[in-house]
Amino acid sequence: MQKKVVVIAISSFMIIASIVLVLVFVIFNSGSKANLDFLRVNASDVVLCRGETTENYLELSHEEAEVKFDVDREGIINIDRDKIEAISVGQVNVTVTMSLNDKTAQNTFKVTVINYDYSYSVTAIDGCYFDEKLYTTEDVAMLEINIIDRYGQILSTEMEVTADNDAILQREIGMYMLVTKRDCTITVSAKEIDFSFEIEVVKL
Repeated sequence: MQKKVVVIAISSFMIIASIVLVLVFVIFNSGSKANLDFLRVNASDVVLCRGETTENYLELSHEEAEVKFDVDREGIINIDRDKIEAISVGQVNVTVTMSLNDKTAQNTFKVTVINYDYSYSVTAIDGCYFDEKLYTTEDVAMLEINIIDRYGQILSTEMEVTADNDAILQREIGMYMLVTKRDCTITVSAKEIDFSFEIEVVKL
């Protein structure tokens, strides 16, 4: 009688153990399948100085997944899954698409490329044109001179602007009027930010 009870107990234990093993197998496999089906791609906004690179900016839930990048502006950055390289000043929206087993996930982030230093811009309005030098086609030329900050925006700062070689340079509303019959040099100095530059003027 005791032997029969022991056999029944052992059989019951084996049945229970088998059921537990089956449940663990089912739960593990369903969890693995759910994990495989769940795709996640994360990337935060990035700010770089021109010429810099950054790595490890991208988080993927599955490293074996295929990754594709789309940008809304060309020439600002070079990008792949390993790094971002800043090429020129500006801002670009990046859409990264991750694909695995016919499933996809997307994320969009911004990359802003800034300057280390200040730069300047010259905009010819009338009687001249600018191509590294300012070429005047009339005795009176109208132009804009602006200082650009490291974010590519026009900087609002006081500038001292002069011209040599008997040229006359006057500040008008939002622009400068240059009166000259010969070549000259325009000198711009912004003391507040310790930035100065020269514009060579060629009379045509």
